[in-house]
Amino acid sequence: MESTKLLQHQCGAVLIMNGALQYLPHTDNHTTMSISFNGQERIKGKATQFISLSLVSGVIACRSLLEFLGIKYNNKQQTLVLRSGSRKDDICIEKFQDVNGRSLEKVKPSIAIQFSTNPPQTEESLKLIINTANKKLAHLTTSNVIKLTDHKLLSLAGIVTLGLMDTYFYSLLGEQSSLLQTTNTTGKTSAQRK
Repeated sequence: MESTKLLQHQCGAVLIMNGALQYLPHTDNHTTMSISFNGQERIKGKATQFISLSLVSGVIACRSLLEFLGIKYNNKQQTLVLRSGSRKDDICIEKFQDVNGRSLEKVKPSIAIQFSTNPPQTEESLKLIINTANKKLAHLTTSNVIKLTDHKLLSLAGIVTLGLMDTYFYSLLGEQSSLLQTTNTTGKTSAQRK
């Protein structure tokens, strides 16, 4: 299905964001990097440029996936809320069926914030990532700078979002997403740590 492919691309953007966030505290304007395709170096430049682009695409993808799952941020109330309805062409979790043919349900914000060992921090991270996508990246404002101190919360939001996708979407479809490998601070995936 074309929409599941799009969702996997969004999950991939979140994974890349989380990988880039690991290097953010250790990177300055003099740090260089290169990207290789099939073993051949194709792109060279400043690491900060890659991290910045990864952060922007990952934050927007994370917001998109949370909205797909049913989670939005109410700016006036400054709280996470359940998405009410959708447009005809929106890709939403409730438009999918599990392996038994039942429609999948939206994930309640109360469920999402319990998805880690520190619910208050998880709630703060989800609010931050959605608000960052809505207010700091979607249009230019005077407060469009992502603070270095936010990197741990943004990373947590990414991990929680991917975990929610795996638990409340992929596993209910009877699928395993190879994209949902978490990374620790050394940059090793869960498969590499075993």
